[in-house]
Amino acid sequence: MSDETKGGVPPPRYRDGEGHHRLIMDEQEWLARPAIWGTDKLPEEIRERKRNLFDYYRCTRLAQFVPCEVCRRAFTAVISEERAVFGGNEAELQQRYTDSHSAGAPRCAGWELWLVSINYARGIICLAEARNRNWDALYDVVRRAAPAVRWTSDWENWELALVLELIGPNPFRPISFSPEWRTDTAVSLAAQMFESRDFSAMPILADALQDTGCDNTDILSHCRDTSLTHGRGCWVVDLVLGKQ
Repeated sequence: MSDETKGGVPPPRYRDGEGHHRLIMDEQEWLARPAIWGTDKLPEEIRERKRNLFDYYRCTRLAQFVPCEVCRRAFTAVISEERAVFGGNEAELQQRYTDSHSAGAPRCAGWELWLVSINYARGIICLAEARNRNWDALYDVVRRAAPAVRWTSDWENWELALVLELIGPNPFRPISFSPEWRTDTAVSLAAQMFESRDFSAMPILADALQDTGCDNTDILSHCRDTSLTHGRGCWVVDLVLGKQ
């Protein structure tokens, strides 16, 4: 989001130290501009999973701008939703590419994405390097295909909704989830949605939690808000399943 004040929201605050101009990441900043850095306040074992899921969803959204279908499929086929791992079967990736790219044809815009996946599959580069290179290659493709995509209000709103879906309303004030609310019915509903990736039963989960005595308005309203898009990493489902 812009550094300018919007609708009465205070502007970002910074502190200078050790030669860096750092954003002050506190509760005031979170409430003004929720962002993925809010995961810093989550336990370490949860933090990495949430960040990887955020990267996964953002990758899959950006991948739609890769003009070559084969390279787009090769890229999306070799990322794991849970760990955002880039890799895959080298022979399969090679065949996908050669099947659609005649010998001597110009390299398409998504060629670097395919190449990174091949090099990771071969063990030439490590996971961290593969992820960083794929990010760079993907953003380069997006900058050429849709240079303004990341700066539109639609993109900002989508990213904000994703952050709130993964982290919850306020990481500085973690919601206490009573073990009594984790009944067989609630866990079964949450597990079914998690496995099927179909989260249409969220309002039913709210009813099940309320029947157990759950009176937390943040939890219940998140489940019942039909305007939200839920997915793996939903903070309420994770609470029910003990993943958060």
